[in-house]
This record gives sequence, structure tokens and C-alpha cells, in this order.
Amino acid sequence: MLREIGNRDSAIWLLADSPPRNFGEHLGLPLDDRHIAVHSIFTPIFDKVQYILFMESRTRIDTLNFYRRNAVDDVNTWKAENRKYKEELKNEIREFAKILNDYEKTCKIIFTFGTNAFRFASSALMCADGKNEACRLMGITTRNDKIGNENLGKKSETQRLGYELGKRIKNFNIENINILPLLHVSITRGDINRIIISNREFCKGLNANTDNECSYYVEVSKVIAELFLKYRENSNIRKLFL
Repeated sequence: MLREIGNRDSAIWLLADSPPRNFGEHLGLPLDDRHIAVHSIFTPIFDKVQYILFMESRTRIDTLNFYRRNAVDDVNTWKAENRKYKEELKNEIREFAKILNDYEKTCKIIFTFGTNAFRFASSALMCADGKNEACRLMGITTRNDKIGNENLGKKSETQRLGYELGKRIKNFNIENINILPLLHVSITRGDINRIIISNREFCKGLNANTDNECSYYVEVSKVIAELFLKYRENSNIRKLFL
């Protein structure tokens, strides 16, 4: 499988965690359209984004020109307890940090899929800024981060990602690289209760509707579309509008 596809000069990047464990050798591209994963975690969101963009501004965004990449080339690299893979992971973070340095003026948004990809991108950005000198894999948050008056350290991983997305949308700076976490395809696996809980937990972190009717896909597509509309005149973002 190719490690990357698309132009690194694109303002929008998609970062998956790794090639699929069982199908990587049969697929050619990261976030390959032939694999069900992309249609579980990307397509439902951006279909709704496109609808909102068209209804609001009679335009669409060219998702084919997004830069796509896998954070690591081997799913086993996430086994950080193994010394060999721990060093490989540090090297991967250093490599991505260098890429971020080279494209910091054009890359504006990195959508990450799942906790591993989010931590990886965040660690690489800190490494590029010199704030993570060891270039090691950092945690999602500190235990002092809170949602309202509640300690985030006690919350689910899904809720943490929702919280991180909300926080990063609020603090979005078009002059910088912004990492926006989305969920991993694993939320679509299992019974319907798991899917409903994952939707609710992410929405809770995002401070959106928190009842069982909450749709992760709807809430996330709304905040992404609003972001695109707000910054559509930015020279880098504007290139992606059709």
C-alpha cells in the first residue's frame, strides 16, 4: 500500500492510523475507497458537509484534492510496549514532524481518524514546534482538563475526542495547522448499543445534543461545514472550492 496520496500542498489532510490489518496488502491507497472503512467514517460526514455548503453558498469542496496518509506503515507499530516498535514509532513521529515543518504555510486542517492518529499528529506537531523534544507519543489530554466541572480523565476515549474537537474548533487559527479528531471505524463495529453509545459520548464531549437521538455524523458535519464557510476566502482553503 502507498503511504500517501495527493498533494501535500493541499490545505486539508486526512490522517488514518495504519493500513487495515487484514486487507492492507490488497489495497493500494490510504483511506482506499474500496474498503468499507472510508465509507463508515469519512463519506457520511462529508456528504452532509457538501449538502450544507451547497445550500448555504451553492458550492462544494473538492475532497479528491485532500492529501491522504497513514500515520504508520505497519499496524504493529502501535505496540509501544515493545522496544522495537517504540523506536519505530518515534521515528515515524519525527518524519511526520519534518513534513509538517515543510508544509506549515499551506496545511491548515488535519482530520485524524481515531485516538492513535490523533495522538500521533498532535505529538508530531509538538515535535515540529520543539515542545516535544523526545518526539514520543503523547497522551490525549492531561488529567486536569475538564468538561464543565467534570474531570476529563474519568471520561471515555470517545468523549475525550469529542471534547478535543470542540476545543480545537473554538480555538481554531487559520494561520496555523489545526488538528481535528474524528472517530475510528471501530465505532461502527459491534451491536447497535455500541454505535448509539459512541454517538452519544462524542456528542457529550462536543457539548452537542446528548440524548440517544444524537448523531455524531450530523453534529460533526455541521461544525466542519461552518468552519469551511467561515474561512472559504482564505487563499489555501479557497483552492479546494469548486
